[in-house]
Amino acid sequence: MKIRQALSGVLMVVAAMAPAASPAAVNEISPQCASIDGLLRQARTEFPALKRKKFEAATCVYRKQEFRCDWAFPSDTFAAAETQASRLARCVAVVSGAQPLAAKSGEARFQLNPETSVLIRGPMLDSGSWKLRLQVVTTADWN
Repeated sequence: MKIRQALSGVLMVVAAMAPAASPAAVNEISPQCASIDGLLRQARTEFPALKRKKFEAATCVYRKQEFRCDWAFPSDTFAAAETQASRLARCVAVVSGAQPLAAKSGEARFQLNPETSVLIRGPMLDSGSWKLRLQVVTTADWN
């Protein structure tokens, strides 16, 4: 039952992160990417507001200059974790001003502006589950 609930939550997140349907969508964020677009707009303009940001089925943590969300997928659901990672990367890629950066295997990196970057890592196997991480980092001082 717990696996079914976890998969249900994951599928909701995957649906919410679905990529834009066409290249024309680069100028227009699709409804499926709206939550990521909103998160990244706040990250660029009012990073401390991310303290209140949450994603279903994810554990999110805010620190002074970092916002991170982690998803855990049961060990037999690699395809769902991989799909989620790809969709997150596509949603970040269509955000206005996002520039892809060199990344290691299993990662996607983007620069949003001189102060703000995004890392998507995973899926990676950890403690019997596939883990996926979205990390937004700023170098700006928001004091």
